[in-house]
Amino acid sequence: QSNMAYLFIVLLSLILSVSSIPTCPICKNIITTLSSELDSTFSEAEVATYLKVGCNTFSLQSWCEKNVYPNIHEIFLALQSNKTDDIICERIALCKFKVTYIDGDVLFADRDTLYTIHELDDHTIQHITFATVYHPEVPGGIISGLSCGVDYCAVLISAVNSDGSYKYGTTALSPYKQVHQVLPSGDWYGPWMDIMTEEFWLATGTAAHLVFGIFDPQFGLWEPKITMRIQASINSEILSGQILDRILYFTLRDHPHVYLLDLTLRYPRGNFSAPNNTMLVGNPVTNILYGYAPGPLGVWSWSNATNPRTTVANINLSGATPVASSTVNPVRNTMWISLWSGQDAWLRIDLTKSSDNVAWAPSGNLDGLFDFNPYTITSEQV
Repeated sequence: QSNMAYLFIVLLSLILSVSSIPTCPICKNIITTLSSELDSTFSEAEVATYLKVGCNTFSLQSWCEKNVYPNIHEIFLALQSNKTDDIICERIALCKFKVTYIDGDVLFADRDTLYTIHELDDHTIQHITFATVYHPEVPGGIISGLSCGVDYCAVLISAVNSDGSYKYGTTALSPYKQVHQVLPSGDWYGPWMDIMTEEFWLATGTAAHLVFGIFDPQFGLWEPKITMRIQASINSEILSGQILDRILYFTLRDHPHVYLLDLTLRYPRGNFSAPNNTMLVGNPVTNILYGYAPGPLGVWSWSNATNPRTTVANINLSGATPVASSTVNPVRNTMWISLWSGQDAWLRIDLTKSSDNVAWAPSGNLDGLFDFNPYTITSEQV
């Protein structure tokens, strides 16, 4: 054994011999030491072997069987993507963190081009081209889904086939390169990023049989994790989704509920009532979930699933097309909505104010998708 391997085993033994130490520091020490031992290229089998040697040497099988062995694949994938010990231990449910600050800018996707939207101090808006996406396997495709992390944005591209069906692909997008993948046939929804684990989720199917999985657009890997059947119209599609505090909230088109999926425990957590065609958006720092729908109800928030809606913006959205096209800028705590209707417009809502908080951008060809592009994410252990 190398010196580093020896230190790892000693450290693991010492940590686990003290039962009062919580699992989070145990996990972080294991991952940190394991990372320092591995070469630049390694296999999942090497990670598994190394962990099992340490567990068996010091008779730690029971703890490892519960906390380590079931998660070797997830640990390997996270290490392969250079994720930190915080993120890896959050992914395998041995740590719990909360976001305290995010820095970044709003992005707007107009067909195949993304623009960075800067809010200037004089309340004017500056547009800067971020990237144009061309997917070689989905020619003529437009951006139908967008979710950004620190390293890159995951973009869902769709195009109409000659028979009226849709073809889908994804692009892992950064200012420096684009990596394209093709998705299997069927309808696809998302992506949604879990900001605590830096994982992208995609779903496929209809309400009769929805499958949610983790997707890595860089490598084209989609791993189904949760299957869900909803008693709704058999052809109902997902309209909108938002991940907050490791819960995926989503709505169906023409359906009056918000559904919840626990991404840590990988099971459904029920639903609560909402207006038809509710579109969801959230602030990952405050963990407040917002909704809006075509009609006179305006924009509202939920403090939790059991509380009634609280209006945050009095505005009539009658005539708006139900398209999930909004985001929250957590730096300024402002909501951006791209309204698709007879006269397209952008809507900006100052969530720090309870009145006089709505501003409109000029009408024009503004039907697209908003998302927030984080540059840095600061979190602390709960």
